[in-house]
Amino acid sequence: DLEQSVCVSFACYHLPSLLPNPPEDGQPPSLEKLTIKSQCSWPTSGDLSLQTKRDGKNFIIPLAPPIFVTPDNCVDISAFIKSGKNTFSVVQQSDMSDYVFVLHAHHPTPVQLSYLASCRQRREDWVKTMCAVCTSEPTKSLWRQS
Repeated sequence: DLEQSVCVSFACYHLPSLLPNPPEDGQPPSLEKLTIKSQCSWPTSGDLSLQTKRDGKNFIIPLAPPIFVTPDNCVDISAFIKSGKNTFSVVQQSDMSDYVFVLHAHHPTPVQLSYLASCRQRREDWVKTMCAVCTSEPTKSLWRQS
């Protein structure tokens, strides 16, 4: 059941957007409260990447801006997670002090589930189309009988 599966997303938030006004009681809200309804905001310039290994191969995922994002504008790194120890490095070549990076472990969001459902429907439609094209039902012999 997809709804009960777990995704791991790498997110980036622009700090001034998360904390536009200082809290009245002097205590900042938890990171979860700040990010739960916030849209990811990736830097558009600068050299920023996420580096990891999978099956002994090095992977570099560009993040400024990322090439592949979820519908929620996060980077899904679930495919790089394995049982046991996982190592990721955020590599930056410019000042990123206005950003906060967060790993979210979560069930698929409604937007992700909707996207997966539409992909599944397109795939099923394609299979039906190919079956219709490849299925021939000749009503008469294609060869002339003598």
